Amino acid sequence: MRNVKPLTLLIFSICCALGSLSWQLATDDTKESIANRISDNLSKALYALEAESTQILNSPKPFKWSELKGSHFLMDSLRVIAWSDPEFLPDARQIQTDFKLKLVKNSNGDFCCESMYLARLNF
Repeated sequence: MRNVKPLTLLIFSICCALGSLSWQLATDDTKESIANRISDNLSKALYALEAESTQILNSPKPFKWSELKGSHFLMDSLRVIAWSDPEFLPDARQIQTDFKLKLVKNSNGDFCCESMYLARLNF
């Protein structure tokens, strides 16, 4: 191996330190920034689901539930009347109570459920 000059090693070390520092500053992974990103993503997802819910309510009957991107369920008490996603069906016991937004945990994963009360509509 060739004899490396100390000045070359010093310059290389400084460049590595500056690169590491700039990388750390460029990637903002503090707990607060992660929480803000999660909050933004959740808000966007809930907004999209509410837009689809409005589409369901304002559409002429019968409605094609399979065309929806999100998971929507029309339930009457413990009975599921219509649904858009067959992969996740919330346990009726978990969503029986009155709530606006609820975290539901089951064997398929963790799901955020939003409840909307509908007056007697003919679906």
